[in-house]
Amino acid sequence: MYPCSFSTWKTHANIDDLQRLFAENRPSLSTKLMGRTIELLCENAEKVMTYEFNDEFSASVRHVSSGSVEPAYTINYEAVEIDNDVFVIDYIDHVKLNSLITLILNFQTNSATRVSTTVPAEPGEAHNFENVMERYNNGLCLSRTDVNVTSFIIASDGQNLPLRPARSTRDLIGKSIVWHYDPELSFQHMYINEHFYTWVDNEGRVESDYCSYYDIGPDLFLFTFQEKILSVAMVIVLNLKDLQSVGNCFGYYPLLDSVSLIRVGAKAESIENLL
Repeated sequence: MYPCSFSTWKTHANIDDLQRLFAENRPSLSTKLMGRTIELLCENAEKVMTYEFNDEFSASVRHVSSGSVEPAYTINYEAVEIDNDVFVIDYIDHVKLNSLITLILNFQTNSATRVSTTVPAEPGEAHNFENVMERYNNGLCLSRTDVNVTSFIIASDGQNLPLRPARSTRDLIGKSIVWHYDPELSFQHMYINEHFYTWVDNEGRVESDYCSYYDIGPDLFLFTFQEKILSVAMVIVLNLKDLQSVGNCFGYYPLLDSVSLIRVGAKAESIENLL
């Protein structure tokens, strides 16, 4: 049996079961990037990064710094097409194994959004639950995870479009969506304010966590949240036109002393207003 509530998820050590559970409604992997080379530009149109997608699961990445091209390295990635010509890619950082990169390539607008998720490098720090109150008393963010969002232009053969950065948005605030990951597992997400959302699982358990929302295209939103107890962060792209979400959950789980990546996907039936 799969765990069917968030509380059992928090104490469940079988990552393979969790992956199957949370990926039941994840879209199929896309092969459309195979053989393509994507150049990312900063706001002044200077090239900063190149991705060469060798095959379905591997790509070569090159960084460009002050006009100097750094040696290429290989990543193992997965890609999902969340909307027409919009791809969500993720891979473990090639240097920092406690960092996950999520890259959203939106060819509708020739814009890219890169999300870097970093968790503690040491399990001891990750599992130090008492640290939460210490951080609270010191006025610090309760989560021990870090999430950074950067925007780029996707170079095109024609004239490059202006940078369309991922914009912080309030468009989700006041809405409620029930996301179905599996027939046995659903979460109601209530987007309360610009910094917090509340979830309710299908057994009635409730919690609130720190979050951020970004507008990345028509009816497309980037939603990130950081747990305050577990050293876990989630990066999700919401397609509200098709009521489909896809993303990842990255961090440490109880009973495990290594970082785990769980790729997730969910479907919804409707969007409700809280007020």
